[in-house]
Formats: sequence, C-alpha cells, structure tokens
Amino acid sequence: MRSRTHLDRDGQAYFMVSLRPDLDVKPARRPVDTVYVLDRSHGITPELWATARGIVQASLAIHGPDDRVSLIACDTACDSWKPGLTGVRDGISEQAAAFMDHQPLAGASDVGEMMRAAAASLEEHGSERERVVVYLGDGTPTSGEMSVDGLLREVRDTLSGLRLQAVALGAPSDLLVL
Repeated sequence: MRSRTHLDRDGQAYFMVSLRPDLDVKPARRPVDTVYVLDRSHGITPELWATARGIVQASLAIHGPDDRVSLIACDTACDSWKPGLTGVRDGISEQAAAFMDHQPLAGASDVGEMMRAAAASLEEHGSERERVVVYLGDGTPTSGEMSVDGLLREVRDTLSGLRLQAVALGAPSDLLVL
C-alpha cells in the first residue's frame, strides 16, 4: 500500500491511496460462438475483400479451443461456409480463406437480411456461450430496408442477446448504419 497527501495553497487537503492486492484470480471466460458476416456486394473492391480476408484469418487465430465459428458471405442472399458452427482447430484459417477466395463480389447489399442470416446461424445454447456477430463491409444498404431507423426496427429483436461488432471496409462506409 502507498499513500500520498497534498495540501493546496488555500488549505484544501487531499490524499491518495494506492493498493495492489495480491490475488490469484483468473477471469472466467465463456466459450464464444461467432458468425463472421462478409459483405460481398458490388461496393466491396478486391482490395477491401483482401483486407476482410486478413481480418478473418487473424481473428480465427485468437479464438479459444472451446469457441465455434461460422462464415457467411452475403449480398441480397447469403452463402454459408459450412452448415452450423465449426470448432476452431488447425487448418481452419486456410479453409476460411478458400471459402472467401471463391466468392463473387457483385450484387446489391441487404444489410437487414445479412443480420437475420447471421442470427439464424447462431444456435441458442443458453448463458454458457457468448454469441457474437462480426460484420465486415461498407454498411451501405442498396436493397431491402435502407433507412437507419428502418434497419434498427427490422433487426432489433433478431439481434437481441447477441453482441454485434462492425468493421468498416473502405472510406465511403456508412458509419451511421454500422
């Protein structure tokens, strides 16, 4: 324990106590189910797609052994990497890259449908698993609901209980939507 005192010119006294407890407590970590939503619409350039690919590969490398993941590539419809969620294991990064390498970058962007597809990919397993959706794209809807307020109304219940993370790809990204 350390303490310091200070007396101002006007007679006001202050003190500070610094404690450093010696605790051997490790934070509890719940297993995580993560769905990576990859916006493959015409607004995503090959350079931005390569950036998304690198982000997904780096993210897969830091998942824990009990975590599960899924990738979906979407425009107005979504293609799933594999059915359901897959355990994180050796070689998963290369499999994800191969899935992404075969995606056409074309079509309109239906952000609401992307969020519904992501939520449907996550199985409900109770409170022992954290459920996360990671969106990678420009966030610019060109199909389906296009207003921010409308999108919020459309996906509010769908995304309830999920943690949503968004990665803006490119300078013209719609940060209000993201």
